[in-house]
Amino acid sequence: LKLIGGDKDLYHMILEQYSEENESTVPDLAARIEARQYAEAAQIVHKAKSSSGNIGAKTLYMVASALQKALEQGDEESITSGKVLFAEKMTRLLEEIKDIRLT
Repeated sequence: LKLIGGDKDLYHMILEQYSEENESTVPDLAARIEARQYAEAAQIVHKAKSSSGNIGAKTLYMVASALQKALEQGDEESITSGKVLFAEKMTRLLEEIKDIRLT
């Protein structure tokens, strides 16, 4: 909010766009991981990581960073645990954004 001069309307618009861009991220990522398409999965996570950092979602950013690294290295144990944590954090964030829109 500081980075955009405290403009709440603009921030809400940014959150709305973030939500729309990431509504299919979790199922798309799960499908890529299930198909062992780790390079494509890493791209999905990278995009989500970048946009999460831009809106100040630090926890999701850190989880995405770790998952991206695991995907790039093909570390299946870390991928398995990371995808669950990523899905939880992304789902929670999208729900929080939805709650903000309703208020």
